[in-house]
Amino acid sequence: LLIHPDNANVMFAGSVSGGLWKTTNGGASWAVVNDFLSNMAVSSLIMHPTQKTKLWAGTGEGFYNADGIRGAGVLYSANGGATWTQLPSTNNSDFLYVNRLVISPNGATLLAATRTGIFRSTNGGTSWTKVLSAEVLDAEVLDIDFDPSNSNNAVAGGRVGNAWYTTNGGTS
Repeated sequence: LLIHPDNANVMFAGSVSGGLWKTTNGGASWAVVNDFLSNMAVSSLIMHPTQKTKLWAGTGEGFYNADGIRGAGVLYSANGGATWTQLPSTNNSDFLYVNRLVISPNGATLLAATRTGIFRSTNGGTSWTKVLSAEVLDAEVLDIDFDPSNSNNAVAGGRVGNAWYTTNGGTS
């Protein structure tokens, strides 16, 4: 669930079995955003903290439930959610299961928690760098969050009880 920070009546809801929905009346009614997204398994939604027309949606249900659905990377909207396109940089096997997307409080850094590790982007998702590899550390990452008051600090948690933190904006 993504609630617009300036207008609580506007919300987006992502569902791994139902796609992407939007309300403009505080949840009294909902409408499907697009029945023809490249992937309907929406698992995570984020909005740029200062440029609120920029939104990202992670796809894929990588939590090891029996009915989990494979995703198709990260979807991006530059127009407040009216239209969405897949980021070409995420059209690969590293982004089949995007468990969580986060954006730093200053909007400069995106982090993606996936089954294959943690990825970092400083250009809105045009390119990504793998900063933590699951293959090496048995580190499938399920969750990640930035400190809401410090863009350098973030914490992540993994499948087998692993936890990591960064104090340099996810560089390491």
